[in-house]
Order: sequence, then C-alpha cells, then structure tokens
Amino acid sequence: MKFWKSFNASILYTKNADITYSADAFQCKIDPEYKKKSPFDFNYIRNKTGGVLWIASNCRDTSGREYYIEEMQKSIHIDVYGKCGRRRVCGKYWDLRIKCLKRFIGTYKFYLAFENSFCTDYYTEKLTRLIGVDTIPVVMGLVNYSSILTPGTFIDVRDFSSVKALTEHLHYLANNDTAYHEIIERKRSTRCKMTYPRNYFCQLCHFLHENKNRIQTIPDPRGFWGSKHQCKSRHSFFKGIANDLIKRQKKKVKF
Repeated sequence: MKFWKSFNASILYTKNADITYSADAFQCKIDPEYKKKSPFDFNYIRNKTGGVLWIASNCRDTSGREYYIEEMQKSIHIDVYGKCGRRRVCGKYWDLRIKCLKRFIGTYKFYLAFENSFCTDYYTEKLTRLIGVDTIPVVMGLVNYSSILTPGTFIDVRDFSSVKALTEHLHYLANNDTAYHEIIERKRSTRCKMTYPRNYFCQLCHFLHENKNRIQTIPDPRGFWGSKHQCKSRHSFFKGIANDLIKRQKKKVKF
C-alpha cells in the first residue's frame, strides 16, 4: 500500500523516534544531596505484611509471564490481585487509586513488574507504581532497565539462569534485613523524574517548527517496526533463563 511510504515523522515510545512519547517515561538517578540515616531503622521491613505481589488485569498475554509466575509459585508464595487474582484492589478513581496502590504495594517486600509484551524499550505503569515506594521491583521486559532505574535498586529476571535461582534470591533477601535494606536505602537515595512531556501534540508542533525547512520521508516502517522486528517471542525471551519452563510448556501448549 502506497501510504506506508508517505510518513514524514514518527511518534513512538522508543528513543529513536522523531518524537518520543510515553506516558510512563521516567529516569532515576542518585541524589548527591541524599543523607543516610544512621543507625538503620528496620521497622519498615518488620511492618511489611506480604512477601511477593503481582497485580494484573491481562491474564493470558503474548509474553507468557503467567507461566513464569506459575513456576515461581512452586517455590515461593505470590499474592495475585486484579482480574488475574483473588480480588481487585483500590477501586477505579484514578487519583485515589494511584495513592492507594502505592500504599498497598508498600506493604510487600517485592513487586512483580512483568510486562505483557517483550518489545524493545517497552515498559508501562508497572514501573511508575514503584517510584517512592519502599518495595523492591522484580522486572521482566525487553528493556535496558539500568538506563531507567538506578542499578542496584531492582531485580531483573534475566540475571538468573532459572526461575528457582530467582526465587532463592528472593528468599535470601526476604530473610536478611541488612541485605534487603541496602537495596531500599539505595532506592531511597535516587530521584526520579519524567523524561518527556506528556503533551506530545506540543512536541509535534515544536518539531515541525524547528524542522520546517527539513524534508524527509522515513522508510516503510514495516521494515523496521512492529512485532517481527522489535519484539521477542516468549520462547526466545525465556531461553537461558527458564529452560525448564519452555520444555514443560511445549508439551502442553504452543509456547
């Protein structure tokens, strides 16, 4: 179709777009003015009532994250909320819901920020929920998380050779207040801010004004964009980090 070769600019959530737009784009950096409190106060850990939390509304998606979570549940307890769990939480009114979610997540030691698709640079509100919350995020996605979150403040499933290795690490942190607090302390020492304006129409006007003498026609986006080029299948993503899961799922369903 001819119109595929008629685009002059791109508005995408990826960093290489002419106009980058993402409602959840942010970046965290160490605050040089942050001062640690001494001695450590471990009361916030002892007051936590939950271990691992997952909140989701999409239960069977392209990423297959639910299979990974089912495998995790064989060796660690996970509380599941939302449409995929035993009950919903925090209602539907957005402003109140955000505050409620942060308080609720803060009662847990770990929060599973697992994306529903494995695409380059794609992440959602699952990460922004954790800003300013004394809970360790466990992340899963095709994202360079160290470019968004401060290294040492999150756990990436890709750093573990198996699901069991991950859950063993979570058990270790859950039972070691000092090790857990070191991660939270580093998390507290970071400051996060939105990296792109939310009003992308203003960005578009600015781009057109600054490039009014520039003539370009971008290549057919189907040649470099879309799931075929920017995304990984669940099989490809889990290879090397959940091989046993892949083998078992192949016997049950098309994985």
